[in-house]
Amino acid sequence: QQVTETNMPFQKYIVGERRGDIDPFADEDDENTEDLLIPDHPRYLTHNTTYDLTPLMKADCITQGKSVVVRSKLWPAGDSMDLDKSQLEAVKSALTSEIAVVQGPPGTGKTYIGLKIAEVLLLNHEVWNTSKGPILVLCYTNHALDQFLEGIMNFHDKHIVRVGSRSKNEALAKYSLTNLRSTMRKERLVPRDIHGNINDIRFQMHSIQEEILHSSVKMEAAAKHVLSERELEEILSDDVQDLLVGGFAEISQGDFMLQGKQKKPKSIMAEWLGVGSSVKVIEMMGNMEVDQNRINEEEAANDEDIDVDEDAQHEEDKRVTEADQDLMDFLKSNEKRKQAIKEEMDIAFDMNEDQHDVADGQNAGNQGNQNNHGWQVSRKEKRRRMNLARKELMKHSLMSSAERQQKESLLWYQSSSDRWRLYRTWVRDYVMLCQDSVKRMQEEYNRHSRRLAEVRDQESLHILKTAKVVGMTTTGAAKLHTMLQNLKPSIMIVEEAAEVLEAHIVAGLTALYLLSHYETLFLQTCGEDCVPCTEPCLRACPHNQCSALCSQPCTGKLCSQPCKLLLPCGHPCIGLCGEQCPTKCRFCHSEEVTQVFFGPEDEPDARFVELADCHHVVHAESMDSWVEQAGAGGQVGLAECPMCKTAVRTTGRYNNAVNHHLIAVERVKTKLRGEEGTQMREELEVETRALVTAEIQTVDENEKPLYSDKEKEKLIQLVKTLLSPEKSSQHTQDEEH
Repeated sequence: QQVTETNMPFQKYIVGERRGDIDPFADEDDENTEDLLIPDHPRYLTHNTTYDLTPLMKADCITQGKSVVVRSKLWPAGDSMDLDKSQLEAVKSALTSEIAVVQGPPGTGKTYIGLKIAEVLLLNHEVWNTSKGPILVLCYTNHALDQFLEGIMNFHDKHIVRVGSRSKNEALAKYSLTNLRSTMRKERLVPRDIHGNINDIRFQMHSIQEEILHSSVKMEAAAKHVLSERELEEILSDDVQDLLVGGFAEISQGDFMLQGKQKKPKSIMAEWLGVGSSVKVIEMMGNMEVDQNRINEEEAANDEDIDVDEDAQHEEDKRVTEADQDLMDFLKSNEKRKQAIKEEMDIAFDMNEDQHDVADGQNAGNQGNQNNHGWQVSRKEKRRRMNLARKELMKHSLMSSAERQQKESLLWYQSSSDRWRLYRTWVRDYVMLCQDSVKRMQEEYNRHSRRLAEVRDQESLHILKTAKVVGMTTTGAAKLHTMLQNLKPSIMIVEEAAEVLEAHIVAGLTALYLLSHYETLFLQTCGEDCVPCTEPCLRACPHNQCSALCSQPCTGKLCSQPCKLLLPCGHPCIGLCGEQCPTKCRFCHSEEVTQVFFGPEDEPDARFVELADCHHVVHAESMDSWVEQAGAGGQVGLAECPMCKTAVRTTGRYNNAVNHHLIAVERVKTKLRGEEGTQMREELEVETRALVTAEIQTVDENEKPLYSDKEKEKLIQLVKTLLSPEKSSQHTQDEEH
């Protein structure tokens, strides 16, 4: 996306620029070969540059190749060189041209020639290595890359870096970027600033991991155990907490002590749910006059009502804690830390502890455990409490907001079923708070993870800059495009070039040697004319409509009215009328949406547009100005996302700017093809017709047409006369006859 018409390397060879109509890749037997565009010499190669060509010489003629002026015709005699005629021509072309293609069927020695070229270049590195950029070796497969690098090792066994972890060649292990990076860390050779940044980011990521672990443990505990009112403090209102404490004090009448295990206060929540130690509370719940059949029916109905929403919520629960592999490993491998966090929580009824208590009771016979006043808690009673808690925790029925508000005012005057439904509603809100925390922390973790990757790239770049040869697959080159830009390789050798995508070659393109099995390279033809789209423009809204074609500049204005639609979450859309609704919500994604970038994002009436190419949500009015400035001053180039620099190509709101850019590009192509006058006239006609069409459709403030039918016809005829005077003149003569 960063390659443009002005900075495309070697475009005169690759995208089809040529003299006249001659194909630059035509066979030598063609009649007009003298008109071919001959590749230039590399910039580092002067008329007096000498090379040591001894790797190309026969053993008894070594001295003849010691100092050869490579741009002259005074090369050693062919019979003194260890190459046949075609091989020698290939080597000459490669060493003296800024771009060369070595072609031939399998078995003709292309890889051998490539290695000979590399050997000569490395032997004479002081000539081309003035910018400290290495030779970049690109291969389509890992196997081919390993073979080529192993060939280089035979004559140059240092300053080699093999990028990528899929090498199966043990001889190359010491040259792998991963191993070199590990060695550099062990020997403390990492630059101090990079080392400091890595430690700082990892510390922050570890802190975030701890917070995510806390929330994960809390969500897990909420599903398996009964939480106390203190653990649910953020969810319970002050009135509810007062009713819990006051109601229990009145009912229990002092048969309950407020201190439990590990000197933590006993939980009233367990007593309220009927799984605590207070005998009077249990008796009161047992004596309440409740129609059990009605309760059962309610429970069944409630279970049915919740199925779709609850299933969706369970799926969300599974997704929210998913992170990258490092984070997942951290969450899975810290059982001791998770247990410590759980022990810090305020749990009213721990299913694990009570299971052990029941088992201990069975081992001890029928003797139960004593409660705080010496009363025996029988094994049967403990089993009843555990079964009740397990059964209720597995249910999904909840309360609506209205029912919840009503039941919270009558906490101690409810059936057991209603109490548990209300408790599960509280826990649902508690879990949602934990989920929101995890999501926020996950976004923060991912941001730090991207920063760490960038700093790691700096660490890798530091290693690559010490190399004379850097090898990677073409896929790796495409992924590491930014790193290659910073590396600035001086020379690039591509093995098996016919199998390689052009985009992957462009990713690392500098000086280029292509080694191919085939006679034809499938190269792009960006010099050709592009057929414009003739479909109507899709931009339209109740306030404005474009009457132009899809490929023409828009005639309508950008609408600034707010969108009146609702998002799937139920909140109002933050976008603009006629535009694609942004996926972000001012309420559900408040922190992300209102993060100040341009300035007005946190204003209550701010409107946003989501860029289709990168999905960043940006302030609409500010983005409009940003796009307008990108095309100011006659610059040819697409506007970019202000956050990530992705080109704005497919966002409907900016179709006008994109079309202006494409028209400008076509004008450049037309000029190169020598068709400028005709093409510009056609474009002018198209633009004029679009503008006139928009004008005659104009309406006044009362929505009435501004022009009468007669005026419209006159205006159309006038435009036809201006655009095609010769046709208009012929039409007038015909009418006179």
